[in-house]
Amino acid sequence: MKRKEAGITLIEAILAMWILFIAICFIFEVLRTSYTQVTKMKMMSQLATLGSSKLEHILYENSVSDVDWTPFPEAPDFQYKISSSSMAIDDAFPGYQVKQVTLETKGPVGRKNIQEFRLSMGTILLDNTQSVVSTEDSEWGGGISPEACSR
Repeated sequence: MKRKEAGITLIEAILAMWILFIAICFIFEVLRTSYTQVTKMKMMSQLATLGSSKLEHILYENSVSDVDWTPFPEAPDFQYKISSSSMAIDDAFPGYQVKQVTLETKGPVGRKNIQEFRLSMGTILLDNTQSVVSTEDSEWGGGISPEACSR
């Protein structure tokens, strides 16, 4: 009667190590991918926060001037660009014009191995370009009468 030796063969050991290697590679790839996605989401969140804060600043000041790509003072890796267009609405509201403001942001700029993101936001401002002294002196040409506004 032959007695079978206890233990594993070389082929079984190599196969077990190969399976372990594949599992470890898979785990590292999942970790790398999730880290990359978390980094992208943090940058997009920072870009959106910076952009909305700049847009709020523009709305608060109620004055817009076009600006080419300029770094944010609080985050130099991120840049913004402001462009505006205006349209007079003298018929309904004399002396006022509508300004469409577009704020584009991008970042991070100039960092290696990191994708640059762009985000565009916009708002509309009602801007009083000239003061109206009196409604009696001005010619009213809109669909809303001064009497309707005073009620």
